[in-house]
Amino acid sequence: MKKTNPDSSVSCETFIETLNRELSFPGIELQNETATKLYLFWEHLCSWNSTHNLTSVTTYEDAVQKHFVDSLLPVLIPSLFNKVEKVLDFGTGAGFPGVPLSLYFPHINFTLLDKARKKTSFLQFLSASLDIPNIYPINAEISQYFEKFDIIISRAVNLNEKTLHDLAKNLLPGGTVVSYLSEFQSPVSGIFEYSGFEFDLPFTKRKIFCYRF
Repeated sequence: MKKTNPDSSVSCETFIETLNRELSFPGIELQNETATKLYLFWEHLCSWNSTHNLTSVTTYEDAVQKHFVDSLLPVLIPSLFNKVEKVLDFGTGAGFPGVPLSLYFPHINFTLLDKARKKTSFLQFLSASLDIPNIYPINAEISQYFEKFDIIISRAVNLNEKTLHDLAKNLLPGGTVVSYLSEFQSPVSGIFEYSGFEFDLPFTKRKIFCYRF
């Protein structure tokens, strides 16, 4: 029978070794405390997933590549997080990319927005369990949420022209919307100023576009 729940049997040492090895390709370095918390994040996600179905990724190797490394790629974009105080992770799901980024940037506040209560409940538990004081899970629709941010980042939501216009109300002046795209997707062009970044990783190609308003 095909396994449907994530595998939490990996040791902390093996997980961190794998994570650091995969992060070496894009050139990202983590502090030991950050890497350890990412491992504990994975453990808690495995535990919750057995009853709450928060992720379809079932092995730690896939999680390292598809969740953790992928989430951290924006740290390589020059000046993106300079002088940033507030970031919104729009459609955060189980906390990607918001939680890994919040651990990498502990001085920046990350609001993790999702319309699924089970996901924000998990993130509230995670914040308390791992002592992550700079994440704020919010269970709401973006249309009903009006706080403003320096950056809005979205990894799992397909942003089209209408969505980008809708997100503009949640941006501070000069703010940026950051969108993850696959190698086969193209940015929304014509009316937005944007810059694109490509990451050629051993396991995939990833494009990230920054729309500025």
